[in-house]
Amino acid sequence: MKKDKNPLKEKITCPLCGSQFIPESFHLEKPSLEPKWYKSERMDFGRGSYQLNIRPFTLIRRFWVTHCTECGYILKFAAEIGKKELVDDPTGKGGSGEFGEFGKTFTHNFYSIENPYMDYLDYFVEKLNIIQEDIKKVLDEIKMAEWGSIYKDWKENKTIDSFKFLVRFISSLDDYYKSQLGNDVKKEMPDKIKELNFSEALSESLIKINNIRNKAVHKGYELDDQDDNTIDETFFQFMFNLVLKQLKKLNLNEIQIEKEYNFIDVNKIKLEIRGFLGRYLGGNLRLKDLYKNFLIPLLEKLEISTE
Repeated sequence: MKKDKNPLKEKITCPLCGSQFIPESFHLEKPSLEPKWYKSERMDFGRGSYQLNIRPFTLIRRFWVTHCTECGYILKFAAEIGKKELVDDPTGKGGSGEFGEFGKTFTHNFYSIENPYMDYLDYFVEKLNIIQEDIKKVLDEIKMAEWGSIYKDWKENKTIDSFKFLVRFISSLDDYYKSQLGNDVKKEMPDKIKELNFSEALSESLIKINNIRNKAVHKGYELDDQDDNTIDETFFQFMFNLVLKQLKKLNLNEIQIEKEYNFIDVNKIKLEIRGFLGRYLGGNLRLKDLYKNFLIPLLEKLEISTE
């Protein structure tokens, strides 16, 4: 069955009270009575008569049903229509619903039709999708999935030890610097870190683990458990800072509901955004205790209620 074009993004005018409204929902309904498959008329001629059976041109097998939000008037729209169409290559055995009329063979082919108008959920999902795409776009700018990948490798791949992760971390940090401020081979990493304008505490931590990397590379220094914890905590704070910086661009605490969506509860949008951020960040970063230690503080910084 083929489908018709997408639902219309406009209000329905009630034929009873004349009000214009966004339908709360549509549901599918079958006719309470079976549709008539043919009309029968007895035709008289001379001294005799005969029965004339003609199948209808269309059959409605299902309806889209909604109601006026003002007066409750029930509106129905066709959801599945059977169209009477000529059979190019009839079987001659009346199969597949074939029937003859006036020396030709026909059948009713059924086609599905989408709900004709967007309902509340359609508008809600459309608005939410716009925001979610904006979130993914700004997080893609910092290649968040790649950051999460190197962290996951460190935690789950036994061939990736803390030293290898640290080397990849600093290398990715350098790539981030280039993406933000361009490539300057003459500058040392501590200077690059300072230019990225992180908080003083984070900058100091990044410089500290860069020094650990240098000692391990040039002096054969062996990383210990304390170094592991320092690297882990620094990565956590770095990602938190980076994600926060990107999401602040969107002003998610001040979501504007355009006129066409003014019937949508903005608090429900924010609730879905919180859930989306939890799933998206969790799926990409794989950080331990992400909800408690990362997501909740992040939402608080973004001034999005966590209740």
